[in-house]
Amino acid sequence: MSLSTFVKLSYGLNPAELVPVSVQPMNEQQREIAQDVVLPKRCFDNSIQLAMHLDATYVLGVYQSIIPIEHAWLKVGDTYIDPTLETVIGDVNGEYLSLIEVKASDLMDLVEAIQRYSGDDAAYPPMFHTIRTFPEFSHLFISNKERLRFLSCESL
Repeated sequence: MSLSTFVKLSYGLNPAELVPVSVQPMNEQQREIAQDVVLPKRCFDNSIQLAMHLDATYVLGVYQSIIPIEHAWLKVGDTYIDPTLETVIGDVNGEYLSLIEVKASDLMDLVEAIQRYSGDDAAYPPMFHTIRTFPEFSHLFISNKERLRFLSCESL
């Protein structure tokens, strides 16, 4: 199964909206800051906290090494870094596809807007399930009806 088909069926993403990006290793200063913040299996929390510390852009998308996963990483200036994988695994090799990028200065406003829109009691970092129905990002996803139609066409 192609990556495009996988993200369409598994996450309901419109593959045309994903942008390939190249992730680089962190510099020494970033690495030192990340080591104090990063927790395993918490890429969304890690990225939102570090976006504020580093005045970086929060990136939500898909990372693929073995299987594609929903993932969050950062963009500092023009350079993409992945503090979670680099700190926990020591490696940033793999394919990264960016879906949304939110500057640190806009991040908390977006989190609060999504929380108000969803009516949820808690605020969460941007993740596929938190942005799926938010008007600004709903065009990035396909409907369940489209997913089923695609699946039935694929099985013919």
